[in-house]
Amino acid sequence: MLKLFLVMALMFLPLSVPCGILCFAAARWGLQRKSPRLRRVVRVCLLIGLALLAAGMIYGLLRYCGVLVFPDDDFSSVHFFDSSGGDEGFQYLYMCGTVFLGILAALRQERAAHPRRTAEGRRSTRVRLLSK
Repeated sequence: MLKLFLVMALMFLPLSVPCGILCFAAARWGLQRKSPRLRRVVRVCLLIGLALLAAGMIYGLLRYCGVLVFPDDDFSSVHFFDSSGGDEGFQYLYMCGTVFLGILAALRQERAAHPRRTAEGRRSTRVRLLSK
């Protein structure tokens, strides 16, 4: 099972990594817009997308482990022309996972670039303004 996992991971690597990088760049581009309203809309859309990608990863994991089986699935694990449920599950898991990580990295980078003001930070600003 581990050999199959590694072989499939190497097979899908040239397709999934550029896809994850492209999603990271697109998400970062949307989050760097000047309008705060547009950034908020982009952030909400990205969070909805992350939820859908997480559902895809769960579906892929269940298909890969054999929990979700359909009547027309082949039960052998490697087919070159007719894929089995495990192969399809791995594709969902891998592709959704790389796109998920790309978007999550962009959201994390945006949060680090624009930290939220804490209650302590607001209080110290208020005290500075009142002391003048």
